[in-house]
Amino acid sequence: MSVLLSRLHPDAERIDGIGGDGGRDVQLRAGERLDLFELKSFTGRLSARSPDRRRQVEESLRTAAGLQPDSWSLVVPIDHNPDELRWFDELSGRFPFALSWLGRTWLDDQMSAFPDIPRYYLDDAHHQVVDLLRELNAEQSVLDGGVADAIDRFDRLRTRLNELDPQYQFEIVAGPAEAAMQTFPRAEMYSQMLGAHGPVTVAVISRYRNATRDRPIRISGNFVFSDSEVDQEAASRFRDFLDFGDPTVIAAENVQEMTVEAPGGLGGVLPPGTVRVGPVAEDTQFLLESRLGALDEAGSQLASLPIRFTRRQGGRRGVTIMGEDSTGVLQVSIRLDETEQMVTVNFAVRQVEGLLPATLLPVLRLAYALRSPHKTSLIVGGRDLWREPRQLPDVDLVSSEYLEFVEQLARVQTETNTPFSLPEEIAMEDVSALRRLVRLLDGESIAVQSEPIECMVTADELQRLLADNDQGFLGVEAVCTQVLMGEEIHLGLCNVVTQPVRIERVESGPVASDGRIQIRLVPDAGARALLRRGTLIPS
Repeated sequence: MSVLLSRLHPDAERIDGIGGDGGRDVQLRAGERLDLFELKSFTGRLSARSPDRRRQVEESLRTAAGLQPDSWSLVVPIDHNPDELRWFDELSGRFPFALSWLGRTWLDDQMSAFPDIPRYYLDDAHHQVVDLLRELNAEQSVLDGGVADAIDRFDRLRTRLNELDPQYQFEIVAGPAEAAMQTFPRAEMYSQMLGAHGPVTVAVISRYRNATRDRPIRISGNFVFSDSEVDQEAASRFRDFLDFGDPTVIAAENVQEMTVEAPGGLGGVLPPGTVRVGPVAEDTQFLLESRLGALDEAGSQLASLPIRFTRRQGGRRGVTIMGEDSTGVLQVSIRLDETEQMVTVNFAVRQVEGLLPATLLPVLRLAYALRSPHKTSLIVGGRDLWREPRQLPDVDLVSSEYLEFVEQLARVQTETNTPFSLPEEIAMEDVSALRRLVRLLDGESIAVQSEPIECMVTADELQRLLADNDQGFLGVEAVCTQVLMGEEIHLGLCNVVTQPVRIERVESGPVASDGRIQIRLVPDAGARALLRRGTLIPS
């Protein structure tokens, strides 16, 4: 019955009854809706003469009511008689959610849509699955009609396989396992066979969420690690996989033998080779919203951000949950060692392309604050996960120099209305250019390269310029831009003052109709030119 419900609802969750199943064996979540199914294998009646059976049903129903479901269904292989219907209707009146009796007729109707289920369990079809896969392997070596004929016959075998197996769907790919992984990335396993026409891979795909629970794919192996430092580190990583589900790679020299028990007789004893192990497929329904904060020694909050935990993995000793902030830059993992009753928290910062400095700043400020002697808190549902703030270790996720750089870049972009993404690589000239721009925004003057300039003046103007001596200063107003990281930064109206400059008459220069003559203002060898935002003469 559980397999049938899983086939009807592939996302249904099966509940482990160890320690109590909470009044349901299977539950189905869809948004905020919760539908529960209680499975009973009673073949006899649930009449008043069978109080123990009725008591079991009533206890399960009362327990399930605590979950506030939208519906609760009793699935049994018998149809109710009038007395049982009156009893069940009376139960329905006690609860605010819908109750259903799904009996023999309902089971037969639903089972007709999945003939592979009774065929596999009642008609011994699992032997046919094994025989078909053997046939597939045998045909690999005798097919002489070319690739097209091979694919056609493999497709017919695939169809027959999928008519027989209730838990797994088989797909056949004419190519190596790598090709099958790309085509069917969610498969539970891939079995590659070699023949006259090249490799063929069988991808084994779960038909529903709990298929591997009903018929597990079991892998056993013998691993040997020497006393060498390298092997002991490998052994430690393998223990972390067993204890907490951490991914790792076991080198071929540490593998003596591998045995795979898989659907359809796939698998068998494998020769030594590199073994990659890791956590099972991600639980897409796992979600834990929290807020991570950094506090100073007095308990005042320095920085905080929402952290969303969406991944978890586990092993024989405990579980690890992993989350990140909205940008994906700050990574947080929390490991609960149930054996030692210890909690370990790890923080990491990774580079994410395409972020604006202003978007990145809150993350960097929090990451910078996550260091000794500060403390940290993780608020979940209004409460600190650790009951009180924890002391932080002496870590350095973000340097003060990098934080200052991003703060300055965000300021320049904001004040000049020139946003652009933080580049992946930052050159020293970019740092220097940014510092110069910040000085300009602060109202300071910066040195720029001095250049000669030519202009037209009247004779009287020239005489006034030369009244004291032939040297003075040059002031120019203009709209100014500077280049930063390949982007043009608009600074608005600026002025450049250069001194000392030498005044020269351009003898060959033109004379205007109004008598103006051309002169050249030439900076001396040691002249300084200073750029400043704003007008030349403040109003």
